[in-house]
Amino acid sequence: MLKQLFKILKFPLLVLVVHVLATVLGWYANIEHFDKLMHALGGMSIAVGTFSLYSLLRQRKLVGTNHLLVISIAVVAIVVSTAVAWEWMKFLIDTLTGSHMQISLTDTMGDLLAGTLGGTIISLAKLFLPHKK
Repeated sequence: MLKQLFKILKFPLLVLVVHVLATVLGWYANIEHFDKLMHALGGMSIAVGTFSLYSLLRQRKLVGTNHLLVISIAVVAIVVSTAVAWEWMKFLIDTLTGSHMQISLTDTMGDLLAGTLGGTIISLAKLFLPHKK
């Protein structure tokens, strides 16, 4: 079970570790477009993890559909929900601590778009590229 959990969480955890490291090292402030790259990678990692979770649930016969288009749409919906939750978390931290993680509405919307595009790219790749059954 631990091996399966690691398979689901390894990419999101890797992106989170890079995020913490990048925050400490100042990469967000010093590398142009780094923030959008991280949001796109975050969306991709959530999509990969969600496809892995679906595969595990399917093996255990806990989900019924095997229609890849339906699964891909659900994966993108989960990515979007995760991106929104992340931005809500940043808003809450800014509100409670007076920090400024959310620079502007335009920045926040760009973050959401980057995460959504990242997850969509993975879902489209899953739909249209050859893969193992």
